[in-house]
Amino acid sequence: MPVKTITLSVMCLLPATAAAQDFPTPSEEHKIIMQDVGEWSFQGSMQTPEGKKEFKGEEKVVAIGEFWTVSHYSSGGLKGSATIGFDPKTEQFVGTWVDSFQPTATRMRGTFDKKSKKMTYKTIGVGMDGKPMPGKIVVHYKDKDTHHFTVMLKDPTGQTDKLVTTMEMVYTRKTSTKSSK
Repeated sequence: MPVKTITLSVMCLLPATAAAQDFPTPSEEHKIIMQDVGEWSFQGSMQTPEGKKEFKGEEKVVAIGEFWTVSHYSSGGLKGSATIGFDPKTEQFVGTWVDSFQPTATRMRGTFDKKSKKMTYKTIGVGMDGKPMPGKIVVHYKDKDTHHFTVMLKDPTGQTDKLVTTMEMVYTRKTSTKSSK
């Protein structure tokens, strides 16, 4: 049988096989990350050796089915993407971040506190010295159209082992969900 026929036969069986299986359904945690879907603008500041640097940009977040989101971030020359989901086995939010300024990915694992409306991720990336760089990201959801984003990394001066705030951003949804109801 030619390869094309085999491939077509397998593809025809997929819908029947899929219908016969019980697929997972989205959890409340998956619904939390779906709130980020949309187009956002942000203003922020970053701590640099020269001092505080202000910046602004945009981010578009799209749903990949009902379990994952993928974002496309742009600020000046920096382009980046994040993939966010929830792993029911570990009961943690999981994600990755990649951008145009670094050749390695940052991995994220986090939890959401319903009372404070804060998502907290522990991150691990690679520092400028090539060694693992621990960090933390906190996203505070003020409402469905505004959230504050804070990045904390290991103190680059080496004066402390604590994490220090290196970047803060305020996100605003471009089209309010309040006006679309």
